[in-house]
Amino acid sequence: MGLVSWLGLFFQFLMSRMVMGDMCTHCTCDLNSHSVTCNSPSLLVRTVSLLPYVEELNLQNLRMPQPPHFLFNTHLRALRINHCGLSELSAHSLLPLPNLEVLNLANNNLATLPTTVLRSLKRLRIVNLSNNKITDLSKLSWVLAEGMVLEQLDLSGNPLALSNRFALLPPVHQLLMANANLQKINSTSLLLLPSTSCPADESCRVLMFDEKDLKLLHKVDISHNPKLIVEKTALEALTNAPYLDFSGVSLPSSFGNWLETQSRVVHLNVSSATIPLDGVWELCSEKLNLLDISSLRLHSIDLKKGCPLKILFAEDNLLNSIKIEANELETLHLERNMFTEFPSVPPGISLESLHTMSISNNLLTTLHPNALQHMPELQHLDLSKNQISEIDPQAFPSLGMQLISLDLSSNQLSSLPHPVLPSLLFLDASSNNLVNIDPVLFSGLPLLQHLRYKIGYLGPITIVQPLTLLTMRSQGLEVLVESTRRADIVDRLRRLSVPPGIPTSTIPFEIAKVGGAMAVGEQPIKGLVDAQAGARMTVAETLTNLVFARISNIKDVKMSGNWMWAAKAEGEGAKMVDAVDSLCQALKEVGVAIDGGKDSLSMVVSAGNELVKAPGTLVLTAYVTCSDIRKVVTPDLKASRDSSQQLPKLLYVRMGSDPKKDHRLGGSAFAQCHKQIGNDVPDIHDFDQFVETFVVIQRLIEEGNILAGHDVSDGGLITAILEMAFAGNMGLEIDLRFDTTTIPLLSYLFAEEAGVVLEVESDHVQEIVEQFSKINNPADIIGTVHKVHGPDANIKLVANGQEIFNETLVRMREIWEETGDRLGEFQTDEGCLKQAKEIRQTTKLINYAMSVELPVPRHHLVTEIAPKVAILREEGSNGDREMAAVFRMAGFNVFDVTMTDLLGGLRLDQFRGIAFVGGFSYADVLGSAKGWAAAVLYNEKIRHEFDRFRTRSDTFSFGVCNGCQLMTLLGWVGTYKNQPSVFLDENKCGRFESYFGPVKIRKSKSLMLQGMENSILGLWSSHGEGRFTYRNGKVLAHLLENEMVCVQYCDGDGEITEKYPLNPNGSELGVAAICSEDGRHLAMMPHSDRSFLSWQWPDYPDSWKTPGNPASPWLRMFTNAYDWTTQNS
Repeated sequence: MGLVSWLGLFFQFLMSRMVMGDMCTHCTCDLNSHSVTCNSPSLLVRTVSLLPYVEELNLQNLRMPQPPHFLFNTHLRALRINHCGLSELSAHSLLPLPNLEVLNLANNNLATLPTTVLRSLKRLRIVNLSNNKITDLSKLSWVLAEGMVLEQLDLSGNPLALSNRFALLPPVHQLLMANANLQKINSTSLLLLPSTSCPADESCRVLMFDEKDLKLLHKVDISHNPKLIVEKTALEALTNAPYLDFSGVSLPSSFGNWLETQSRVVHLNVSSATIPLDGVWELCSEKLNLLDISSLRLHSIDLKKGCPLKILFAEDNLLNSIKIEANELETLHLERNMFTEFPSVPPGISLESLHTMSISNNLLTTLHPNALQHMPELQHLDLSKNQISEIDPQAFPSLGMQLISLDLSSNQLSSLPHPVLPSLLFLDASSNNLVNIDPVLFSGLPLLQHLRYKIGYLGPITIVQPLTLLTMRSQGLEVLVESTRRADIVDRLRRLSVPPGIPTSTIPFEIAKVGGAMAVGEQPIKGLVDAQAGARMTVAETLTNLVFARISNIKDVKMSGNWMWAAKAEGEGAKMVDAVDSLCQALKEVGVAIDGGKDSLSMVVSAGNELVKAPGTLVLTAYVTCSDIRKVVTPDLKASRDSSQQLPKLLYVRMGSDPKKDHRLGGSAFAQCHKQIGNDVPDIHDFDQFVETFVVIQRLIEEGNILAGHDVSDGGLITAILEMAFAGNMGLEIDLRFDTTTIPLLSYLFAEEAGVVLEVESDHVQEIVEQFSKINNPADIIGTVHKVHGPDANIKLVANGQEIFNETLVRMREIWEETGDRLGEFQTDEGCLKQAKEIRQTTKLINYAMSVELPVPRHHLVTEIAPKVAILREEGSNGDREMAAVFRMAGFNVFDVTMTDLLGGLRLDQFRGIAFVGGFSYADVLGSAKGWAAAVLYNEKIRHEFDRFRTRSDTFSFGVCNGCQLMTLLGWVGTYKNQPSVFLDENKCGRFESYFGPVKIRKSKSLMLQGMENSILGLWSSHGEGRFTYRNGKVLAHLLENEMVCVQYCDGDGEITEKYPLNPNGSELGVAAICSEDGRHLAMMPHSDRSFLSWQWPDYPDSWKTPGNPASPWLRMFTNAYDWTTQNS
């Protein structure tokens, strides 16, 4: 979803004159560097007066179509105006700055060369005009004052199209013209590509060179001009230039001979260039120090002895062999090639200067003996992302004192060798097939400080060195150890995981905060218009759906791609190829890997004389690890949690497109509502900016500075904002500001350009805006959240000062809910739908209440003599782990017990408690828990064991969801006149419900709920058959009279309710839990076992949060059980 709005007037600083005092109030003044930097999008600068000490002025991300008026200043040496929308310079703009040496006007909207301006600056050394809109170089000869020689002239990224034979390149030492529409260069001229303004005649697009001026050049960058042809004479003219960047251009056949016999180049980049080489690189020159020969489709490299090369990049080739005798080489990059064996060094050669080598992303399967013996000074080695399954113990014989970092991640290793590497500080062995840590490994690594390791179960190990940072992953759990005490480290290692078949009670308890995040993206309608844009937007939607979970790193994200396409239909195959190419390029730019998927390429059928085909669709599923699953941001507005008196603000941030011009409606939901598709769809033009924005949002989540967030996709900006209000049940005022001359209101509101809407506290607004400004992506304040809820809340939209609508939240939400309600008519009880609508229209806040002191975890009390609880499960049960965790947290010894264990003879005598877990025993094919109950009731041995446990006076039991259904069928709760008289019927709404809502705890006999009466707490419900139903009308009265009804569904004010969805199943009087007459057995439909940690609640009250205590009030149930058990031994 997307929206761009300038900050409200009360956040702008409108200045007719900015003097130094004002400037240091709103900008950054640095006395040490004698500089001033202004980068606030809200700042409008008209006149600038600087104190004498200022030598450098940086104006960035301002709204500045014209430069400000400068008062006369002879001290300013450098002026940078970047990303300000600068479109013109008057002849007198910079006259008051006569001693200016550096002028940087990059990334603006200049369309013409500022010739008159520059001629007035006699001391100018550096001119940067890159990434503007300059097309005409005809007046380039008149840019500089006579006799001046520039140090650097940068025209990169301009759409150059016009010049003439009278235009002459000015004298300059560094000429940068990357990505500038160049067609051909020789020793006398530079030819631009044909354009509509100069299609054929070369005389209108030629820039001339003076021979003596060419000799001044010592750096030339003409890279990324894919149609540029460099002629032989150009190479000869540049023979003495030490820095040349020919990346992505076409070089002549004489290039090799020129390089070896004439060139004095020091740094040379020919990556992705077109060179006649036959797949072999054997070239060098007498001065060559750095060489980039990536992406040349090379099969081999042969660098002879005597080549002075120090740094070599040879990535993204087809290399399977390399012969290097150049013994001055220091750094070697061979990533993404075809090596199946580690490169060997010719006999008699030792690469004694090599200290860094990367050969990741190849096809290595082993590291053979003495592989590294000829690299004695190697300090950093990257072998990641290969297929290495074995490392010979003698692979590291002579590295001895030098190796500092070793990356073996993402291979197929099942064990590690035991090398002696006394200098090693960093070892990454994650994402392998390793199952344990051999203590011997550490004996040879005395200085190891950083270890990444993916393991299974760990028993006790010995670590002899002062390990300071240890990251280990096991079954989705990551433990970060920061300690130098050996005992601490070994203790934490022992806590990592539970091996199969070992009772959970034998492993110390630890709350896992590490998990995984997943997100899905698809944009089929946009793909109908433009298959390539559709693929890019699918990537964008997937990542914007993922961004609000704090993940390890965007580079760790993996994706699975599902293609559904009518590939054999006419024209569709080509579209799919385009989409695949676009996807690959997008993922490459983002740095995300795709590692699998599924293809359905026959999405077409014949219907009569017509061919019916499905829209070509790409569905991406992303998954990645989360270091702390508590650090997630949800879409619902949360103004009530803002502790300040000021109201939170909404920020809008675009990702990868231009908010000033890109508001495209093609493929949008808005277009579909008008029975159209459109012809201009949203797209991503800058994935680098997209990634930078992603990283900033992740950092803000880590810092806790985002209250709520929502991506902008289906429905556009206005839909994203409204959905945040609807979810938070909260009012807001939206204030949009944009250029109405170029952007229609509807386009602004409904364009589905990639971006996010953030709710942030007022105190942090400017700080957050500045963080986005630093990456040249302004964040706009677009609204204010009001602390009013439900029927009291309004939503007001103002655009450029004009009120568009001002409606109640309830009315707006009912319009939004209408489609869902109509679909609900096919699957939900009509009366329940009416109740849900009534609840939506009247609910404000849920007023939680806690009648007891917040419980404290007791897992430190667990010993071998602690009370034992059996976590009982049957085939199809799935709630055993959370149940084990909460009992463990309360201090119990917990054991995993299955019905098969009982059939095998396991006795329940040793246990003080049984927990019947939730799930779908026997898939509920016979009805909820009926198969499980039959396994008890119709097996005499098990029935007898259950009866003995139930009748013991020192035992208790707890059943939740499927376990609750089981207990009623067994008659452990809900008996009347000695007969089971309660069963759980189908939900009144007629469908399965997964819902979090409030319940109220009644005064009852339940030992687990003692002291909790009158508490109003949140609980997860997840069931399809949860409605308490009774044998006759007297049963419920009997339960109430004897205090056996324990928990009831209620509304936000604590009033007992039967209304859907607050009561998800329609139980009479809102009954949610009942107990036995003696209070020892408790059956509950909603899940206290899934709500015992504060972060498991979606709306946990801030006032209840306690540093260092993750528990919610529901832990009290289980500590009550512990206290009762220890007191009734």
